[in-house]
Amino acid sequence: GGFGYEVARQPNVVDRAEPEAAAVGFLPGDRIVGVGSTSIESWHDFALALDAVAPGEAGEVPVERESGAVALAIPAGRAAAVAGALTPRAEPLVGDVAPGMPAYQAGLRSGDRVVAVNGTPVATWDAMREIVNAHPEEEIRLEFARDGQRFSTSVRPVASEDPATHRTIGLIGVSPPSQLVT
Repeated sequence: GGFGYEVARQPNVVDRAEPEAAAVGFLPGDRIVGVGSTSIESWHDFALALDAVAPGEAGEVPVERESGAVALAIPAGRAAAVAGALTPRAEPLVGDVAPGMPAYQAGLRSGDRVVAVNGTPVATWDAMREIVNAHPEEEIRLEFARDGQRFSTSVRPVASEDPATHRTIGLIGVSPPSQLVT
């Protein structure tokens, strides 16, 4: 129901685990399925459930990974530190499209889900960005889904200097949905 308004939900899958979270046992690719007896379906659910763990209590976080299901124990008082050391896997969902940039000119809109770049399927924002960044000023094909239909378009990423590496990378002018943090 409702009218085509979708709140972007980051999936409850770990993309990166910094030392504080890795020490507890979190691995990239883990699907977080609960906190204690509370089951969760999104990263937002995970944050809320973790927040509800009393400061003096240890938390148990069941996760699913390729080798099976495991329960990770978060020591009392460490929930916030562990949560801060986890990065969720971001889907290749378009949030904002910069006017005048290649994606805008190609007709991409907020809410579009990029499914492949140059014929390579992409499941994460990082996978999509890597391919786009590798093709400055070269035409690439973007396949995307909108309202249950698949579309394909050509874009030519503009050349830009990566401030971190000073390498020339390609940009098309899209950013992921902003996460509202309350």
